[in-house]
Amino acid sequence: MTQGWANGLLKEGLAVYAQDRVGERNGWPNEGRDVHRVAWQAISRAMPLVRGPAAANRVLSTRNPDKPELRRAAYAVAGSWVTWLIDDKFAGDIGRFMTALYCAGDYRAALGRPFDELEREWRAGLERVKG
Repeated sequence: MTQGWANGLLKEGLAVYAQDRVGERNGWPNEGRDVHRVAWQAISRAMPLVRGPAAANRVLSTRNPDKPELRRAAYAVAGSWVTWLIDDKFAGDIGRFMTALYCAGDYRAALGRPFDELEREWRAGLERVKG
């Protein structure tokens, strides 16, 4: 678990991002598969385990030890969310991500747009990678 001021979505999303980018082994929840595709699978089921980043945050902020698939879906969505934020919204600048969003937690201040608008854009990006 990463440390810091951020909520569960950003903390655990950053952990998935780091494992995916610099980890020594292919890690959970995506096991070396594209994190965006794994997130798409989690949210696109007939009965989705996690419907999006806000739902992932709720799952990651509570204990669900007896629901491993729910937690895997939440971690995949969080990892996709943070990867998308860093890569697309912060142009790969992790330092700026950390200071502008991770530590402050204010999407509008960091990116000039509210969370729900960003979520719609993230979802549109997932549509392109679902393949």
